[in-house]
Formats: sequence, structure tokens, C-alpha cells
Amino acid sequence: MRMCVDSDVAYFLFRGKEVVLIGAGRREHLPLFEHALKMKDLTWTDVRAILLPNAEPGSFAGMSSIHERCKAPVYIHRLEESKLAMRSMENAKWNLRRAIETRRIRNYGCRQCAPDLFISDGDVLDLWYGLTVIGLPGYSAGNCGFFCRHLNIIFTGSLPMRPGLFSRLCEKLSIDDETLGKSRTKVDEMKPSAILES
Repeated sequence: MRMCVDSDVAYFLFRGKEVVLIGAGRREHLPLFEHALKMKDLTWTDVRAILLPNAEPGSFAGMSSIHERCKAPVYIHRLEESKLAMRSMENAKWNLRRAIETRRIRNYGCRQCAPDLFISDGDVLDLWYGLTVIGLPGYSAGNCGFFCRHLNIIFTGSLPMRPGLFSRLCEKLSIDDETLGKSRTKVDEMKPSAILES
């Protein structure tokens, strides 16, 4: 189930009485999450895991609110941990993307979070219908996608496969085009039947 607030997306994956959350979203996502659980006659205790594709503000701003309600373990790539702990902002070289991200962190009211488990490219997670972690760096070094081989779908995290004008400008000014290209090629070569972007 796709949950969207402005351009920030999170996914609730249901299988029987178990739920996996991809992205924690923002605080504004919380009523959507609670409504989705209620529709399925589930509670926060049924959430088995929270998979963070990256530590972008729209992916983790809602973590503190969610952790008040459930104790599901948080998975993230090790390269994203310093951003999740909000340590990397002080010494980062300025660029347009960093300036936008800093503003979003302030506006979303992000708080420091600590992951429970680190994931990396190729890890197979016994969650939902089976999810394989796919390293898709570009917008961030540790951005991960999650591939469900059984359903042949991939969640790409912060890797837009068809970026809009603003995203393309940000890419030119502050992101390694070569790395992004390799990540997009990697997704294309997997030939998924569906690509779900965050």
C-alpha cells in the first residue's frame, strides 16, 4: 500500500498478520499508517520491520512517532547511519542538495534515530514475500532498493528512474551522474514487472 504526503512516499507491505514498512515517512504519514492498519484489522505490534532505503528526511522524519507505537527493528545501510544520527550535516561540503536537505530536516522536525540492523547489497531478508537488498547509490551513497523476486517488483528508494526537471538540475549540480547511471542501469537489467519509487 503506497502512502504519499507531498512527494514523500512510504509503503506498507501486508502479508497475513505481518506488516513491513518501507520508509518511515513524515509525521503527516502517521494518520495514514494508522488508518491502513485499522482497515486490515491490525495494530502497531503487527509491524515486523521498518526498512529505511536511505536517511533522506522524508524517509525517517516519522521514526520517533512510529517507535512510540511499535518496537519493530529498523534496518538501514551503514553508509546512511551518520545522516540518520544527524552527524554529517556540520562538516559536509555545501552544495544545492545539502542546502535543500538541511532545510527539509528543519521543516520536518527530524530527530536522531538509531538503527537496529545494518543491511548491504545482496542481503536477503525473510520479510514479506522475501526481499533482497539492492545497493542503488546516487542521491546518497547508501541508498538501497528492495527487490521481491517472487512478485518481480523493486522498491528503488531515492532513485527516480525518470527524474523530473528539478531532480535533473540537482543531479547536475550536486550528484555523481556516473553512479546514478549505473544504479539506473542495474534496475533496468533486472527487468522488474513494477518499479516503485519513494
